[in-house]
Amino acid sequence: MNSFVRFSLAVLAMAVSSADAAAYVSTTVVCLDESLDEVCVGNSFFTSPSPGLICEDPEDLENCEPIYEGGWSWEYRFIEGFEDGTDLTLEDPDDVAAAETGLVVMVTLDDDQSACEIMVGNETCVECSAAECTGLNITYDCTNIDMGSMSMDCTEVEPIFYPFEMYNETDGNGTTTDDVVGGGSTSSCPLVSTAKIVLASLIAGATGLLVF
Repeated sequence: MNSFVRFSLAVLAMAVSSADAAAYVSTTVVCLDESLDEVCVGNSFFTSPSPGLICEDPEDLENCEPIYEGGWSWEYRFIEGFEDGTDLTLEDPDDVAAAETGLVVMVTLDDDQSACEIMVGNETCVECSAAECTGLNITYDCTNIDMGSMSMDCTEVEPIFYPFEMYNETDGNGTTTDDVVGGGSTSSCPLVSTAKIVLASLIAGATGLLVF
């Protein structure tokens, strides 16, 4: 009987001329809208399927079949006070740590690109799927989480994923103003210090929408 041996990334790296990275980090600030530096991620962590080999004869690497195992993951740590495009490696580490809001969103996608999961802190969104999507896109429902949103349209998870409702401020008459969003003004920012407000809501276990 043939003995199948699965080799690790290190073995594959020695057996072939190059190997895809299975994990990487981004230290560049990415904001939901370049003109609104209110909802931004700082340090982000990603994983992708790890390359490996399946060999009938572990001593004969010439007759091995290359494979990829594992899925994808995206971990976004939200931050405030830094502009879009800022390289955090050039900033004071203490300033970066102080600017993190505490909100962490993580998306995982199985290697068959069908099933996925979204974690907001320690809470799991009620639904996540990539079955009807192409590429690394998903549909999701995070309405079980305070201020959570949902999308039945395939949504990108890179370079930033923010599964929360976006609300504009209201004028003195209680009328919602949305004509300035994305237009370069922060006066109608979707939510003031949104990431911290979301985190506070999750910690407090508040129900319903916050009113501003």
